[in-house]
Amino acid sequence: MEQENVQETVQETVSTNVDTNTSTEVETKVETEQGVQTETTPEVKTEAKPIMIPKERFDEVNGKYKELSGQLSEMQKAKEAMEQQLAEMQKANETTSSSIQQTTEKLEGQVKQYETLIGEMVTTKLQAIPEDMHDLIPEGLSTEQKLAWINKAEGKGLFKKQKTVEIGTPLNHSSEQDTTERMKKMNPLQLFASYYGGK
Repeated sequence: MEQENVQETVQETVSTNVDTNTSTEVETKVETEQGVQTETTPEVKTEAKPIMIPKERFDEVNGKYKELSGQLSEMQKAKEAMEQQLAEMQKANETTSSSIQQTTEKLEGQVKQYETLIGEMVTTKLQAIPEDMHDLIPEGLSTEQKLAWINKAEGKGLFKKQKTVEIGTPLNHSSEQDTTERMKKMNPLQLFASYYGGK
């Protein structure tokens, strides 16, 4: 019984101390009812031998390393080339976008000039149209549409001033011509006949 009590009360604590002289000792402390006993047992450490790699395996791994190293350098060169192309493309894009912007600004200026010119043309044509016919021009048209409509209407004769015909006057306008103009066109015989024929 006493041995069972001793075994029950025994607590083992293992601690390892490493000596710099390549020897290791293991201390075991055993506690009993009478006291603490310490046992030290030396542990023999074997010296590590260098690991030998077979030549074939070394050549295989070394070959793979060289192959991967070559692939890596090729990828880095390709990456640098792609980055250079990207930089060139970005520069070209900036140049193109700036030229597009300049062209757009220039064209917007020209469009404004043309709109002003068309507006002046419409105003001039409206002044030439009699005031009582302004109601015939449709409302809500843009300046270009209004100019096109007025041109079509003028082409069809809508805004022409019709001459009033007086009743009893000849439709032949030869009598209205200036006599001096008629006389310039006559030969001497016709001049005598007109002079003596009119009396």
